[in-house]
Amino acid sequence: VQMVHLAEQEKLFLLVSPWMTEMAALQKLGLTLADFSLIDPAVDLLGVLEAQESALSDVMLFARELTRQRTDLREANRQLTTMQMLAQILDESNAIDTAAPKVLRMVCEQFGWEYGILWLPNQAGDAFTATSIYEARPEHTSDITSATASTILPVGKGLIRHLQQEPVPLLLPIAEAASLLPHRAAASSSGITEICLVPVVSAGKTIGFFEFLFQVSVSAPEAGRCLLSGLGNRTGDFIDNRKALAALIKQDRLLRG
Repeated sequence: VQMVHLAEQEKLFLLVSPWMTEMAALQKLGLTLADFSLIDPAVDLLGVLEAQESALSDVMLFARELTRQRTDLREANRQLTTMQMLAQILDESNAIDTAAPKVLRMVCEQFGWEYGILWLPNQAGDAFTATSIYEARPEHTSDITSATASTILPVGKGLIRHLQQEPVPLLLPIAEAASLLPHRAAASSSGITEICLVPVVSAGKTIGFFEFLFQVSVSAPEAGRCLLSGLGNRTGDFIDNRKALAALIKQDRLLRG
């Protein structure tokens, strides 16, 4: 602060330098560094502030990158753990009937989902029926179980046709799915908001599918689509391998008999 008295003009000038705590204040005041005296300490202060802001910005970018990497690593570890658990379940099972309940429970627990079903073809091969069901909260989903148990889904129609044409995981709001899968009309009353369909694939063809129901507030499967695709592919291979093994055993018995 400096005061200058011009006696001949009978004027008194007060020369001041604005106090600022961030570089953005320069623009707000319509100033640039050229407006300051070379000996004004505010110039040095602004230089320090600019360096601090730049360093803080770099730190924040680094922190966000670390957070992203930590999230990616956590997701990768979850996928690896899930696939290891799936492999163990399938290795220890002789047939899909014994493996399916364990697989459904494992997937639902990993994602925090409420309900899981495995749909496989009936003996005629013209429709899918629920061969295994997992309920995280049976007291809240009994209506869904009743509707599921009595439902037969014709091959090649509606969402089933879509899964057969494009064997990739499909995520839908339950309201939309209910119009395409009538047995899901009871799900919304149980607090279910989302449905995920995972095709069971063998040799590029859909031979069945998993159906998972959950609330939108829990883990959605966008980040785990590769995991879900792996689930469908491994299950499809397991079913085919067990069928082939059963056929070999039967043939061997006929030859021995």
